[in-house]
Amino acid sequence: MNYKIEKTLKKSKMVFIVVAVLWVILSIVLVSPITVSIVEATTNRYF
Repeated sequence: MNYKIEKTLKKSKMVFIVVAVLWVILSIVLVSPITVSIVEATTNRYF
């Protein structure tokens, strides 16, 4: 039974890597504008 799990993990290893890379890229792209706007607002005292 354990060999089936190992075989599945070996097959889907590339998918996990691609999903992890996309997750990091999207988190950087989506979080950066929010943090920049908060920093700009606090330095200008509008926040």
